[in-house]
Amino acid sequence: MKAVQRRLISAAVIAAGAAALFWAGLTFGPQLLSAATSSSGSGSGERSEYRAGRDYFELDASITESYAGDTDRIPARLFFWYGCAACYRTDPFFAVWAERHQDQIEWLHTPAVFSAQHENHARLYFAMQRLGIDREAGSAAVYRAIHQERNFLADGGAVRAFLKRQGASEGDINQVLDSFFVTQQVREARSIAKAMRIPATPSLVIGERYLINSSMPIERILRIADHLLALIRRERGEAEASEADESSEASESS
Repeated sequence: MKAVQRRLISAAVIAAGAAALFWAGLTFGPQLLSAATSSSGSGSGERSEYRAGRDYFELDASITESYAGDTDRIPARLFFWYGCAACYRTDPFFAVWAERHQDQIEWLHTPAVFSAQHENHARLYFAMQRLGIDREAGSAAVYRAIHQERNFLADGGAVRAFLKRQGASEGDINQVLDSFFVTQQVREARSIAKAMRIPATPSLVIGERYLINSSMPIERILRIADHLLALIRRERGEAEASEADESSEASESS
């Protein structure tokens, strides 16, 4: 068990270090993402305390188009890892923020898959979903097991035992955990994180378009998220007004 704990802690430390270098690189010379200019990021000439290229980064348009949903609500996608201490600490803050904006956002959770251990926890997440375990209650139980009880759920046996404690039968667990559905969901989660250049967890993407710099305190991250929601709503409002004007002009000319 101690060897497993050391591997998990080492993975978390390496990920944190890589994330710090990644964000530093984006701040001073982004190469993986297209950092918007201050004027284009705001959608107008007005000044803002939140700057594109520093506080958030604009994803390539092809990514935004690929993952844009059909709903009128704005997607807000949280990338997380159960073994991440920062995810454990900030999860309640994200939950409160999402509830406050529930009428205007589509709240999405995507487990980050950077390694075999990340995949193990991602498989657990999607298995709980398939088994009908409430997402919030199930995730809270996982975080509690890992960060309070020091049960790192580091292998299939530990995951199966955990699911049994949540009320799932052994037969259902065996049928679901390695199922085609769960495997496909894990692959899709890995693909989305790769496409959006997610460097670490937690990471929040607004509108499948803006990746917020997660190296900052949670309070600032959520203020930036508010700013980006307002930005997208304003852009949508301007687009709708433009379409209405064009439609009116077409009617008059006919």
